Amino acid sequence: MFFNFHRKTWFPFIVLALSLSLGLFIVWSFVNKENNPTANFPEAPAITSGQYQNEAKQIVKDFWLQFEAQTDDAARLFFTSEVEQKLLALRVPAEDRSVHFELVSSLELLRQGLVGDVEKLEAGKTRLQKVFSDNLWLTK
Repeated sequence: MFFNFHRKTWFPFIVLALSLSLGLFIVWSFVNKENNPTANFPEAPAITSGQYQNEAKQIVKDFWLQFEAQTDDAARLFFTSEVEQKLLALRVPAEDRSVHFELVSSLELLRQGLVGDVEKLEAGKTRLQKVFSDNLWLTK
């Protein structure tokens, strides 16, 4: 009597097939970890403090002269942003991170000051002069 109302479905077989395929995919992804294309890139060689100092010195060399030579704030803003981006692109060794942070953060204060906050402009100038005086290798 109830056999007429019961329909056979493929649902249990579909769930079983999907579960098996998911399990096989997970196993395959763990097995093929060594074939990962991003893992084949060689690691960048470590940078020494001397290499960083040479690169940073080239970027900020004569910064004040060029900064003061700009005629308007828009040109100064562009120049400061350009120097900041170049510094952010550098690889930094562990022993020079504090100097690098001070350089970038003082340039950011200068940039914010040129946008309109005069207090930040003066704070940036003061911090940058302190970084230059504390690290004479930047100005040689």
